[in-house]
Amino acid sequence: MLGGAFACTGAAATRRQTMDQQSHDALAPTRSAFLPGQPGVLIGRGDDVARVLERLKQVDVRLLTLVGPAGTGKTRLALAAAAQATETFSDGAWFVDLSPVRDPDLVPSAIATALGIHEKRDRALIETLKDDLSTSDALLVLDNFEQVLAAGPHLADLLGACPRLKLLVTSRSALHLRWEHELAVSPLAVPDLARLPPPDELARIASVALFVDRTQRVDPEFRLDETNARTIAEICLRLDGLPLAIELAAARTRVLPPRALLSRLGRRLVALDNGPQDQPARQRSLRDALDWSYDLLSPTDQALFRRLGVFVGGFALDAVLEVCDPRGSLGLDLLHAVESLAEKSLLRRVERIGEEEPRFGMLETIRDYALERLDASEERDLLRYRHAEYYLAGGEIVITKISSAHQAAWLRNLELEHDNIRAALTWCVDAHAPDLGLRAVGLLAWFWHVRGHVGEGRARVSELLEVGRTTAPSLVAEGLRIAGSLALSQSDDRAARELFEESLAIRRQGDLAGVLGPLTGLGFAAMRQGDDSTASACFREALWIQRRIQDQIGMAESLNSLANIAHGRGDLVTARELYEQSQMLNRETGYRADVVEHNLGVVSEEQGNLAAARRYFESSVAARRVLDDTPGLALSLAKLGEVLAAQGAAADAQRVLAEAVVLQRELGDLPGLAFVLERIAMVATHSQPERALHLAGACAALREHLGTPLSTAARSSLDERLAPAWQTLRRQDAERAWQEGRALSVEQAVSLALQPVIQGHTEPAPAATINPSVGLLTPREREVAALVARGLTNRQIAVALVVSERTADAHVSNILNKLDVTSRVQLAAWVVRHGLSKEHDDDMVRPD
Repeated sequence: MLGGAFACTGAAATRRQTMDQQSHDALAPTRSAFLPGQPGVLIGRGDDVARVLERLKQVDVRLLTLVGPAGTGKTRLALAAAAQATETFSDGAWFVDLSPVRDPDLVPSAIATALGIHEKRDRALIETLKDDLSTSDALLVLDNFEQVLAAGPHLADLLGACPRLKLLVTSRSALHLRWEHELAVSPLAVPDLARLPPPDELARIASVALFVDRTQRVDPEFRLDETNARTIAEICLRLDGLPLAIELAAARTRVLPPRALLSRLGRRLVALDNGPQDQPARQRSLRDALDWSYDLLSPTDQALFRRLGVFVGGFALDAVLEVCDPRGSLGLDLLHAVESLAEKSLLRRVERIGEEEPRFGMLETIRDYALERLDASEERDLLRYRHAEYYLAGGEIVITKISSAHQAAWLRNLELEHDNIRAALTWCVDAHAPDLGLRAVGLLAWFWHVRGHVGEGRARVSELLEVGRTTAPSLVAEGLRIAGSLALSQSDDRAARELFEESLAIRRQGDLAGVLGPLTGLGFAAMRQGDDSTASACFREALWIQRRIQDQIGMAESLNSLANIAHGRGDLVTARELYEQSQMLNRETGYRADVVEHNLGVVSEEQGNLAAARRYFESSVAARRVLDDTPGLALSLAKLGEVLAAQGAAADAQRVLAEAVVLQRELGDLPGLAFVLERIAMVATHSQPERALHLAGACAALREHLGTPLSTAARSSLDERLAPAWQTLRRQDAERAWQEGRALSVEQAVSLALQPVIQGHTEPAPAATINPSVGLLTPREREVAALVARGLTNRQIAVALVVSERTADAHVSNILNKLDVTSRVQLAAWVVRHGLSKEHDDDMVRPD
């Protein structure tokens, strides 16, 4: 079945907000459309929608391609048809935007990302897609396929393996596959000037209706009447009924009345046979319309417009000056210039739920036109370099300087700019200029690991290394080290070890400090392989070097690694001694000791000293709160919850574990989220065995998707803790609960985890943990805060509480001010920490 987590922007955010309604084979089915919303109504396409629906109903139609030139409205038509077809597909309709994709090999990745399907270790992504979709009754809408036609065999492969899957594709060209059924998307109907009907009938002709509707958006007083009917009819005819051209023309009525607009169209449009002969006629008309729109811009706006074409998948305002006008030669008033292009329908605002800063992008057809203009100006090479420099420069500095408090924000930003980063890395390879990319891979590796792009990351680093063998040895060595860390993330320990060894060989020719990175990586790889001898030798050599260069912080880290080896072989006494030595060094330097305290808590727990373990974990939690270390805080909260549950404090355990879930959800760390959910399953084992197995099954499936299985020891420990749940339920009921859990999406698992344990098995929270500021919130504000903790946006809160979105915005703003917190994640963590979510759990509204 389809499932997974989604990024929180654009169409992906829309899909994520509906995940809690998703259906699975083992659960009561619901049908959902994971499609982006569209402004206004679709005009003039009723018959076309019916034709698409009729074709999709036919059993032999598995791949339907909507073929037509740019600007004919293929995407809007496909979305409208898919929305109506949703009820006929038990697994819903899903939208895959291919407009940012240029590499055909990335099409499976784009599909997987849209569906929330994660790559598996040692398995091609297309094979994973075939496995996950093999029984799915779904419709996939693949938009803008024309630039990745070479990926057609991937679609044939999917259709062959997934008998209930159907594809609805939009493309300027046919795919030429045996599965394919084509449906031409023609321009909108245009008036017959020889038989011009009266205005009320003319207004019902599709192209005219569209022109009038779009004109009234910029001029609400505009009306179609006897005085302008023929002029408007001729405008629509001159534009060949192409929706995009009509919309561009209508936007100009802000300054040009219809007659002046028509006169300009007459001068700008050329005969159809004047365009390139290898292009469809209507595409030449669209280019003429875009030429006309471009010529109406001022020279400054023209320069900005064509330069903005270098961005892929949109851009933030901060990027515009850095990439398009770093020396100020255009003399831009940035906001005015961007607003001007947006008003002319050459830019569009990209909605980002929960984000304050605006983001803009181009329709892909318009971006193609901007790039043609950029090529003609001979600026493209320079702009691609600036673009790559903006998105990659400083990556090696950021990863060392970024504070833990901003990690979640950085991850969201990197996800948002992923297509721009991909384009920048591609330029590094195409231009044989890998230095920028190799300097950034440290930052990107962290992002790739946490957000589930490890396979793509390894491929990118490999490409950079391939063209960068003659670059600075230190950069090559760092690239090899990062490649090794990514291999470790995929449990490809052998490859990781080889990469670390190669990096180490290069680093040994330089200074001692440079050896530490690959040497430590080699130690981790060897430890993963069970080669404790090599691992110990690596960490001891690192410790020797750190002593020589008087790196006390590094010494503490090496001692911690040596303690991990002792811990792994069950020598808890030696592990504790080494952890304590590490802790002492950290205290001497004033460096954070929360990691070591966490590890001491783990050892104490395994030695049966729960009181000591609790103290260590509480100390680690307190330290990480001060540091705003979100990943570390979530990990220590998870272990603290585990200990609290073992002590019988189920309510306290649930509270801290719920906070850990909220933190990991915000961070987007899927392996970390699985770890926390497993702790909650342990807590629920005795009081709610079915829930425990649901969560454990969900975690098992998630780890399989991520290719990050539990170690043998961790697997054994989890099985031991879950044993009471299996023993309490009848075998068939336990098996059913486990399988139902495996079918849960990530969001469904999170929702289940945030539900409180049965009241009869909980203890009241200690009074000291209740913040007096809870009393500052009104009952309505408490309800709103609880909805925020569940992950609802302000728009969804408004729907749930039957209030306006502005009212919901005001409530959230007031709550943040009253509690003196600055973000929704801090508010969500505060809510679950103080048990506020339980007040409204029974009637909680799920995201829709």
